[in-house]
Amino acid sequence: HCDNLGAALRRASRFFRIFFEDQAQLSVQVEGEYALVGYRDQSADAAAPTAQIELYAMAMWHRFCAWLCGRGLALEEVQFQGAAPATGSFDSLFSCPLNFGQPIK
Repeated sequence: HCDNLGAALRRASRFFRIFFEDQAQLSVQVEGEYALVGYRDQSADAAAPTAQIELYAMAMWHRFCAWLCGRGLALEEVQFQGAAPATGSFDSLFSCPLNFGQPIK
């Protein structure tokens, strides 16, 4: 029942905070036709490898957004704060560059 994807993501972010409060946050910044969607776990160790569940969760958010829009949504890049996972190839989840060890924006 939202007017656009940005409004739907902001609503999802508020809903997410009901369950995780300040420990984990889902953030949304919309600028024109681009959106920066982020997830931050305050308790996570930035030096630790990115958990495979984090990659899976971001892939699911991306697919959920595409479903809401009724069309595919191209990604320019996906960034993770943690280091690359020790095992696995995750490029096919996103079809764009994956960057690990990135600062929080």
